[in-house]
Amino acid sequence: MLVQSYMEFCRYRSDAKKNNLVDLSKAKWFYPTTLLPLASFLGQNKDIGLIMPNDHDILNYFSLITKNSVPETAKSFIPIIKAKKLDGRYIDQIYAAMASQEDKSDIGQSLKYVIGELVDNIDQHSKCNLSVFMAQDYKKKGFLEASFFDNGITIPGSFKKANMGYKGKKVNKSDVEYIEEAINGASTKPEGGRGHGLPSIIKILKDMHSNIFIISGKGAIYIKGTDKYMTSNILYNADEYTKLKGTLVSFQISHPINYVNIYEKGYL
Repeated sequence: MLVQSYMEFCRYRSDAKKNNLVDLSKAKWFYPTTLLPLASFLGQNKDIGLIMPNDHDILNYFSLITKNSVPETAKSFIPIIKAKKLDGRYIDQIYAAMASQEDKSDIGQSLKYVIGELVDNIDQHSKCNLSVFMAQDYKKKGFLEASFFDNGITIPGSFKKANMGYKGKKVNKSDVEYIEEAINGASTKPEGGRGHGLPSIIKILKDMHSNIFIISGKGAIYIKGTDKYMTSNILYNADEYTKLKGTLVSFQISHPINYVNIYEKGYL
């Protein structure tokens, strides 16, 4: 579903480039993997027109999720906010909303670590001027979906800029190869002890029975953590229609939530 949701964004973006208009009139629902990059695209292209959804409920949801403020009481969502504004209060709210009567401490630790590491990766590597986050828990559908987007130099761009680990030689690699190296622990930082953030994030999310989608520049990867029989990742080479100026990281955590103690598992 994450890949399909991203393709929905690509369709809206393609139509906008042709018609200078985003038409949401027939929209039936929005997932973060569609709405977050779309809202960012519209924010960066203010000359593009927008037709709002005809459906009253969808219109209200679109207005609520894009108004950049978090309700004071626990809800099943975090609307689009700047990633740097994410702190423990917002993360507490989303896991309080998604957890039932069970102990919430482990999922709180896991989500805080994952979200904190993603924010740190953006700060350390992206060189962006826009980084945003959105999350929605779909109890009836049986999952939580969360997305990060930044308009920085991309994961491949960060590797190309640093040219680390290749003894000064220029390396001709595809964007998807750089992404694969990043999730396997390669780092663009010269000092030791780096490069564990993204691999740890992937391991925790997989242990939480999550599906993960990352697209950055012209490379993308899909990791199906909900399928214990699927041991390999799906790699994509993006074309002009699907490439992204920036990086999108989305994940879906399935219900019932598989609680992960990140200290006992040795992630830290």
